[in-house]
Amino acid sequence: MAVPRRTTLRGNSYGLEATNLCLILDVGLPVDFKTPEFDKYKGSSYPIVHLAMYFWKMAAHIYHNKVLIHYFQDNLTRVALSWHVSLERGCIKTWRDLAEAFLKQYKYNEDMAPDRSRL
Repeated sequence: MAVPRRTTLRGNSYGLEATNLCLILDVGLPVDFKTPEFDKYKGSSYPIVHLAMYFWKMAAHIYHNKVLIHYFQDNLTRVALSWHVSLERGCIKTWRDLAEAFLKQYKYNEDMAPDRSRL
């Protein structure tokens, strides 16, 4: 059963154990890894473009699922970061799971954007 990470922030103990706050565990970082500078996604632009930019910055690590999942939070802010924190641990097992959840969550941005026929 998936455990909601947000519930670890409620109650008297606040669940501040690191393992309770992580979306995934056991992220092994390459020795020479340096966190790239990311443009922060706020939840109001095209999600597919943002994913493409994230991949370009993380190109050296595209075969490391856990690294991609772990650092995705570093390129989110505001409502998008709140969405990420609300994800249930266990529902994201691969990078594809996270990317699909992100695209599903912010697909409305693409649906709402006017195209040539609407302008």
